[in-house]
Amino acid sequence: MASTDSSKRQRIDPPAQYHNIGYTHGASQIESQGLSHSAPMPHAGRTLKPAHVYEFDANVEQVDYIINEKWDKLSDARQYNKAWDATELVNKEIHKIAQSITEQSHHETKINALLSLCEIGAIVAIGGDRLGAEVRKHVGYDDVLVNVMLDITDLTTVNEKRAVTTDDMQALEEFDKERKGYCVFDNFEEVLDNIKKAMMDPSVATYDQYDDDDEYGDID
Repeated sequence: MASTDSSKRQRIDPPAQYHNIGYTHGASQIESQGLSHSAPMPHAGRTLKPAHVYEFDANVEQVDYIINEKWDKLSDARQYNKAWDATELVNKEIHKIAQSITEQSHHETKINALLSLCEIGAIVAIGGDRLGAEVRKHVGYDDVLVNVMLDITDLTTVNEKRAVTTDDMQALEEFDKERKGYCVFDNFEEVLDNIKKAMMDPSVATYDQYDDDDEYGDID
């Protein structure tokens, strides 16, 4: 039987007949299941997970609707009374994004989450009318959004941070300038510094060297 390097990741899921066959199986067991000696053996007890990239446009659009449309026909006084409801709904969308990210998430999903949170932050910062002004106080002066972003950067490896493109970094820096203009979302610079430090670290290999693993899925 041809030997297989157990440290090399396979790019496709093994055929169904390969399932439940480990490296310790003998030749007779393989032949009894109709496999040739030259067939590659899968990693025992391991499965390949396809990589999925998710976006969060729906969450951003919902925040825009909450702040700028949902109660825009109300008087200033009634908008003021709806401010806490709006704040709760905005924070709910922020937490939905947070709950969608794990350490195993595709690196582009993590970056998309950070950029979408920046968009939400920008909507909060520039929100108009009385409702927008009140939500800006409640959400913009709070640390919920920035803490979620810091949590995501903690779940992002150094190599994944180095996958941030020039356009991505420009979007992050533009949000930093915008939020400073409204004096909201303090400590966002920690998010920027975290990513910039990883991108400038010459001792870390570039993410391109590991990109094939993400394209075909990581092995648990």
